[in-house]
Formats: sequence, C-alpha cells, structure tokens
Amino acid sequence: MRAARKNALANNISNAVFLTAQAEEIFAQVVFPAAETAVVLDPPRKGCTPEFIEQLVAFGPARVVYVSCDPATQVRDLKRLIEGGYRLVDVQPFDLFPHTRHLECVMTLQRGGPAAGAQ
Repeated sequence: MRAARKNALANNISNAVFLTAQAEEIFAQVVFPAAETAVVLDPPRKGCTPEFIEQLVAFGPARVVYVSCDPATQVRDLKRLIEGGYRLVDVQPFDLFPHTRHLECVMTLQRGGPAAGAQ
C-alpha cells in the first residue's frame, strides 16, 4: 500500500485511491460512485469467494480487470460476474513462465457493456 501511494505521488497521479481490507469487507470503505469506478482483482489461485463476487456485483463498478494465475477458477468467477450483469470485453493471456504450465490471464469486464467479439 505504501509503495502504491508513493508511486502515485512520484507520477503526479492524484485521481487514484488505494484501499486495503479483507476482500469480503472492502466495499464498506468505498465512498465514490460505482459508475466511475474500476476494480482490479488479483486473487490467489483459488479465485474469488462467492461472498466477494456478490459484494462486487452489488457495488457494481463500471469496469472490472481480473488478473488470474489459474484460468479454471477465473472462468468459474467470470460466469458469476456475467450472471451479475457484466460483459467480457477483452482477454489477454501472458506466458510469464515459459516452459511451465503456468499462465497469467487478464480479463476486462464492463458492467452492461458489449460482449467480447460483439459487433
């Protein structure tokens, strides 16, 4: 957290807020409009808890960027997010560990936005 704030200050970024809490409690601290919010998720390999996904959907940020090291749990959580009103708009895999089975994947979702590949 300290490093994020220091980096924002060093780069003259004044429109970012950094919060820390247990995942199931984080939205109690959020006081700005969901329609103007992007949430970046980088959960452990087991993915997000159902309780966290429920709170995220209830808060309703305009955009969710979901980073994962386990495509299976990410797709499981993606299903929950789509059921909650989000649309997948971009997917980018990253092979950060060549010659291993590990893969990072970044999915960008938008609340009520067009689905990936939609015309």
